Formats: sequence, structure tokens, C-alpha cells
Amino acid sequence: MIGMLISMCILVTMIILIKKGIRTDTPTEPGIWSDTDGSQDEDSREKNRKAKEHTSTALSMSVLYSVIFFLTWTMPFVWMCLVQIHFQAGLDFISDYPVFSFIGQIYLALFLPSQGFLNWIVYLRPRF
Repeated sequence: MIGMLISMCILVTMIILIKKGIRTDTPTEPGIWSDTDGSQDEDSREKNRKAKEHTSTALSMSVLYSVIFFLTWTMPFVWMCLVQIHFQAGLDFISDYPVFSFIGQIYLALFLPSQGFLNWIVYLRPRF
């Protein structure tokens, strides 16, 4: 349970760092690829446009990977918390509702393996 919390915190921190790193590394000022007199030629404008496009694409891919992670692992995290409460505190709400247990098992059996498939779909998405 603590390991899942730590991994979620690490993931959120990595997304924030990637977002800040992409935003600071990308040339957004018009003078970065400009001539000495400050005017940009067509080639430098194209490079600036492509850099912005790459930035937004990388940011959207990292957000999609994170959304897939959170959608896939939210229910198992809740399930593991309930099991921990069941064993440590002695509250017997898991076996009181067999439908809840069955739905949880079906969710785990279907959606945990699908995380790899969903990541593959994001990876194959057109990037550049």
C-alpha cells in the first residue's frame, strides 16, 4: 500500500519535472534563432514552430501515459487498502458483499493486463 503511494508520488513528480523541463528547454522567444539584427528568417520560424509542436506532443504523451496509469491502478489501490483494513482492523466488509468482491476481481483480471495494451496505443499514436 505504501509502495503504491510512493510510486504515484514519483510519477506525479516526474510529470511535473518533465513539463517544466520541456517548457524551459524549448525556445519560445522569437530571438533565439534570429539573425544578428533580430529578424527571423523563414527557416528559424519553421524550427521554432517544430520545437513548439514537439513540446506539446511530448507533454500530451506524458499526460496520456499518466492517465492510463491512474485509471488502471486506482481500483487495485482501493482494493488493497480495503484488504489491509480487513486484515488489520478486523472489519469484515469484503466478505459481507460478495458482489463487491466479484466486481473487484473482474476489474483486476481485465484492466491490469490492459495497461500494456493502452500504453502501446499511446506509443503508436502519431507523434511528429
